Amino acid sequence: MKKAILNYLWIFISLSGFTQTLKPSIGITSLPADATAICAIPTYTGSFTASGFQAGDTIPHFLLYDRNGMAFDVLTILQTGKPLLLIGGNYTCPIFRDKISKINSVAATYSNQINIFVVYGVEAHPKAPDFSPYSGTLWVTGENQNEPCLYLQPTTYGGRKQLINDMLANPLYTISVPVLIDGTCNTWWQNFGPAPNNAYLIKPNGVVFKKEAWFDKAPDNINTDINALLSATAIIEIKAIGAKIYPNPASTELNFEFGDTRPNWSIIIKDALGRQIESYSNINKSVFTLNTQSYSKGLFFYELSQNGQTAKGKFMVN
Repeated sequence: MKKAILNYLWIFISLSGFTQTLKPSIGITSLPADATAICAIPTYTGSFTASGFQAGDTIPHFLLYDRNGMAFDVLTILQTGKPLLLIGGNYTCPIFRDKISKINSVAATYSNQINIFVVYGVEAHPKAPDFSPYSGTLWVTGENQNEPCLYLQPTTYGGRKQLINDMLANPLYTISVPVLIDGTCNTWWQNFGPAPNNAYLIKPNGVVFKKEAWFDKAPDNINTDINALLSATAIIEIKAIGAKIYPNPASTELNFEFGDTRPNWSIIIKDALGRQIESYSNINKSVFTLNTQSYSKGLFFYELSQNGQTAKGKFMVN
């Protein structure tokens, strides 16, 4: 019954006045057993650029697990208030293997500002007799033969998990971000791809900011795209009351710009659990600066009010 409801209703989150909407849930709802069979994999020979979601699209809800059985719900991840980077990958894709060092570099630079995950899907270049899902023919690649990196397409969830274990056991391919496993019917791959190594930058509201058909491959540059996203989300505009809040995420201070000197602004600050930690009243400045140096890293909420008008939202401290 729960799954049926999710198939017809959009999913809403309401947290201290912040509402978030995602498209209906896709894929698994619980951890598959290792023996669960992988569904048949269709051949896809279309455009990696045109497939999947595009900038401005809202993503669907999904639940995936890592190789240790830990659940990662995309709703919970977006609730942190940070943008989300999803990178598709698989061990037999030489391009993905070559990008692992870049993934680790991006994580080292931006992990305090965005959430980053690899989503492990179907094998791009399995060994004979299995066909590549991107050609419908045998396509092992010279790189896989030389390394060697020769694997059949997994037939069970446990088999897919074992390929991840083999990849991460190779010192050349240590990945510093969580690796999530696509479900047994490959629904993440089919909805977000089909592609061997694409990437999505997603705003905290679940809307795609940028899709890269190939992760960090010209003309796309992941650092440029992340910086553009962070710049786009750096200022919170509350048009209904003519206020701006910046920078977001904050480091040492957060500015509330009211645009004029109308009297009697009030500000309440709450932590991630909704507990009030600070309040200010009778603010008559056009810009009020909140000192956040003593704040722990993470998600906080604000409430602004003036003459009966109220606005609520959230900000990050990094």
